Amino acid sequence: MLKKKINILLSLALSTSLILSPIVTFAANPAFASKPDTVTSATVKSNYTQKDLNEQEVMALLWMQTSAEYKELCYQAYNAGKMQVDAAVKNHKSGDKPLAIITDCDESVIDNTAYDAGHIDHNTAYANDSWGKWVDASKADAMPGAKDFLQYLSNKGVEVFYVTNRDAKTGLQGTMKNLKNLGFPNIDEKHVLLQTDKGNKQARFDAVAKDYNVVFYMGDNENDLPVDTYGKTLQQRNDAADKNKDSFGTKFIALPNPSYGDWEPAVASGYWGLSAAKKDEARKAQLRTWRADGAPAVKSASASNTAQAPAVPTTTTTQDTYVVKPGDNLFRIGLKFSMDFKALAKINNISNVNLIYVGQTIKLLPKTVQSAPVPKPAPAAYSQKDLNEQDVMALLWMQTAAEYKELCYQAYNLTKMQVDEALKNHKSGDKPLAIITDCDEAVIDNTAYDAGHTGYNDAYANDSWAKWVDAAKAGAMPGAKDLLQYLSSKGVEVFYVTNRDAKNGMQGTMKNLKDLGFPNVDDKHLLLQTDKGNKQPRFDAVAKDYNVVTYMGDNENDMPIGTYGVSLDQRNASADKNKDSFGTKFIALPNPSYGDWEPAVASGYWGLSAQQKDAARKAKLRTWRADGTN
Repeated sequence: MLKKKINILLSLALSTSLILSPIVTFAANPAFASKPDTVTSATVKSNYTQKDLNEQEVMALLWMQTSAEYKELCYQAYNAGKMQVDAAVKNHKSGDKPLAIITDCDESVIDNTAYDAGHIDHNTAYANDSWGKWVDASKADAMPGAKDFLQYLSNKGVEVFYVTNRDAKTGLQGTMKNLKNLGFPNIDEKHVLLQTDKGNKQARFDAVAKDYNVVFYMGDNENDLPVDTYGKTLQQRNDAADKNKDSFGTKFIALPNPSYGDWEPAVASGYWGLSAAKKDEARKAQLRTWRADGAPAVKSASASNTAQAPAVPTTTTTQDTYVVKPGDNLFRIGLKFSMDFKALAKINNISNVNLIYVGQTIKLLPKTVQSAPVPKPAPAAYSQKDLNEQDVMALLWMQTAAEYKELCYQAYNLTKMQVDEALKNHKSGDKPLAIITDCDEAVIDNTAYDAGHTGYNDAYANDSWAKWVDAAKAGAMPGAKDLLQYLSSKGVEVFYVTNRDAKNGMQGTMKNLKDLGFPNVDDKHLLLQTDKGNKQPRFDAVAKDYNVVTYMGDNENDMPIGTYGVSLDQRNASADKNKDSFGTKFIALPNPSYGDWEPAVASGYWGLSAQQKDAARKAKLRTWRADGTN
């Protein structure tokens, strides 16, 4: 459009003998330029930075630092470990190899999220220098339940080996000091095995296994397990999780970490060499999305509609010079350049205006040149679209990471173990056995709906959610179908207690569950919300006639522990109070994307603006920076 207007004006100039330069300036005026929404990504350079990319970590880190649900997954993992150790100690014979466990350190028994959260709102990321200072500071906290768990193992005579990819040359002393300060057992150079050459841990695993019976391997990363996935592709990593699915909760103990891990660079070849903008694109290219309006997925924040500030002309001041020629005088020079000869005399310190010399250099008066105004990118007001960016890493982990799958397999395997034990002890005349499970992010996967908001200025809404429910497109969680069918084959009934709305969500939910091949999908077993979100009355109704073996869900409100609508502190206190029941009576599934933990970060949270929610979230983050800033 701009090119067409210039041609028209140029023709007009030639036909009317107008001066050309004003026409060119006039045509370049923003009043005649393309509108901002038609500016292509080629004409607007991306200002996307590491600071922008760091926003995508917020919900993952907030969940890890504040939610009761994260705590419960840690307790569940450690309780599963205790069960395996108890069985191993019971079966251990004189002359057998001594018992040991192998665990990773970071996000497996110690918490480094303050270091990661320290990059939020800063244009920095993980770097060897800042990480080295964090390690030397020895400030990592113990994971919830880790100290009690490790001391329990030590009391049982089970040795703990810490196989970590912290650097052996620079990180050993800081790591050992940190672990000792936390009261962890077996902190010496025999048991703390840091990385010496490359990140593959298999050689260190083999060295321990040569002299010890390793009861289990524990970590937040698939590379923490002897399943040969170091440096493998995203698909290979997920294939390994599927291949070993029966071992999670027994031989392999998984911890949750949606903030970082080997799953992240697996989303794209050469990931660590990409710019922040390209990493943004690589992450979003992997997201599965669904939108009620059928709009396409937005695959890049860095090239999406850039707001334009009002155009401002650029002003430049220049000063030329002139060399005096024969016959010149100040008056003639001034006349030649349209300048006052007296002003020329003043700036050249000439006291006699009639006396200048051939070859003398005369400074001319400064002149101001104003260039054509060019629109510049300007930050738009903070919106829901900006807030949605904070969910990207949580959703990416749930949709792509082998580690997420492994946590699901672990939860379902622990459920099977509890059901098998209940069946073993069930007597004629006892109440029939049942489990109670939530639906969303407990047995079915709605992350495509949540990811559909990425890049758009909208969020969860009753209308779009109802269309998602009616579409019946939620997938089965990894291992969910096999678990539920296993329970059915054992005569254990499944009750689905969900806070989907009973008035408009029943038919879509029933269709979705039936399509997935889940058992017991009928009006008796599918209990949707009729008045309020507290599930306790529905729990009580089932427990009246059934022996409920386990309660399963991704949200603390999925458990009968009285935390509906309570504060953040009360939710976490309840997790601590019931810590011994996770992995047995209560089975936790991971969901860092949403849940009752989110509104608990601030009073009146759902009534806040997007910008206020952003502030409320970040106010809860614990941070640490090597430079001391926050």
